[in-house]
Amino acid sequence: MKRLIIKKLTIVSQAEQKAKIIEFDPKLTVITSEDKKGKSINRTGKSLVMKSIYHAMGASLKQYTTNWSYMNICTIIEFLLDDVDYTLFRYNDKFILRDCNKLLKKFESVSELKNYYVDFFNFNMKLSQNNSQATYLYPGAVFMPFYIDQDKGWPGEWGSFSDIFKGAWKKEILLFHLGVKPNKYYELIDEQAEINNRNQKNKNKQNLLQEFYDDQFERSSNYLDVNVKIDDFADEIVRLTYELNSQLDKKNEIKAEIVSCFNRMNEIELLYGTAKKNLSELVEDIKFININVVDDQITCPTCGAIHENSMTNRFMMFHEVEQCNKIIDSYFNERKVIEKIVDDKETELESLSEYIDRVNDILERKRNNVTLKDVIRHEGAKTVLLDIKTNISNLHDGILKDEGRLKEIRTEKTKITKEGNNIQDQYFSKLKDNLSYLDVNDIDPKTINKFHISLKCGGNDTPCAIISQIYALFDIANKHSKSVIGPIVLDAIFQQEPAKLKIQKIWDFVVDKQPVNSQLIVSTTVMHGKNLDGKVIPLLEERGLLKDSDYEKSLKTLNQFKSILLS
Repeated sequence: MKRLIIKKLTIVSQAEQKAKIIEFDPKLTVITSEDKKGKSINRTGKSLVMKSIYHAMGASLKQYTTNWSYMNICTIIEFLLDDVDYTLFRYNDKFILRDCNKLLKKFESVSELKNYYVDFFNFNMKLSQNNSQATYLYPGAVFMPFYIDQDKGWPGEWGSFSDIFKGAWKKEILLFHLGVKPNKYYELIDEQAEINNRNQKNKNKQNLLQEFYDDQFERSSNYLDVNVKIDDFADEIVRLTYELNSQLDKKNEIKAEIVSCFNRMNEIELLYGTAKKNLSELVEDIKFININVVDDQITCPTCGAIHENSMTNRFMMFHEVEQCNKIIDSYFNERKVIEKIVDDKETELESLSEYIDRVNDILERKRNNVTLKDVIRHEGAKTVLLDIKTNISNLHDGILKDEGRLKEIRTEKTKITKEGNNIQDQYFSKLKDNLSYLDVNDIDPKTINKFHISLKCGGNDTPCAIISQIYALFDIANKHSKSVIGPIVLDAIFQQEPAKLKIQKIWDFVVDKQPVNSQLIVSTTVMHGKNLDGKVIPLLEERGLLKDSDYEKSLKTLNQFKSILLS
């Protein structure tokens, strides 16, 4: 397990030339807008601080504050990873990572940072769809189980981040963090996908070569039994024979290029089929949403997940439709190019065949009742057919070897899954204890006896169920995960106006039951008289989070990072 502790966050508004520097306690930090007299106000920047933590780490949030774009925010975050100090600077989608030895790494995009996180956080989880190319997950998946955003997190669908996969993949992400499906499991998935793709290509190539071999064997059957030696012919004839063999080799190369074109055609056909299927499902989802446009939440007809019926979700669906259409358009464009290449190669083959025929005319002589044309065809056909037969045999051996490895992979995955069942049982036990402590009674038993990404509750039990789930996830991940475990960050923990006794129960649970090795960062408008053994940061000025003084303090470091980006 890699442990991530947030030490300090600097939020800079370049539009206002103001900043806020916040230092976090390694154990417990509470951000509140309540003053010493018990008076509190809203819109003091609590949520902006929480969101900025993950924006600084490269994640993309489902909803930002209304003034985020205007402020033109850049961030500097300092953190510990396995007791090593790091500083990460973000400006737009460019990043600079500096370690305790002042060594720098620059990232020109979130995608580059995402790939670096694979080894940095030991987060090499990969996911694929419809046997397409597997891909590493974006930063939101690294932090998803331990952050609840005020705006999008409390409905219970893990909706705080916009850069993670939807639906059933959220379940995969949670199981990965628990250690149920560890790095090794996804290494096997990656290897399995690679072998399946290679095997399909080899099978297609094998079939094409076998068809070509059978055709050439039939064409050459009249002279394959010719038994003569080329050395019996005069030097001139030998030279011509060598020339003809050279041209036959060239002919084989052209045919191999045509075979390669057909292989590529099969590849893009698979991509086209995947995109077409996804597009069809998206269109059905959009139709379903339009029919149910008045509902606040929609149950997906495809996967059964509950989604907010918002403009943001609709926009994302239309964006995915656009991506599918782009893939489909690129399929037709690339198919046209491939067909043009095949036509050109076939024309080249025809020209080469005419040249070979002219050489044959020159060599149209007989010796011992055998024509030189037969001799040349005999030698050329033997070479071509032998090469093709060898290639077919090699492909066959490779396919058998790959199928053997695929069987081994399935066995290894089954073993990992069985070991993961014990981890899930520990999670269910811990979850039930947490729910009992928080008096969560109005809950569907099915969601706590079998792993679900969200717990179905009634009334104001949902927020308490979410907190119970996060703590259970952290406890079990702390024991079994080999990947990174970040801080638990709960924005606006008192949801749906709980009763006074419930508030005290939540405070007692959140603080007293804080998981071992965890860093806890929470925000609340009102402290409700709770005294904490941790750091309390009061934000008491409406829309006054950022300060001129903090900007001056951070300006030197900010300019250093900016100059590195420009260098």
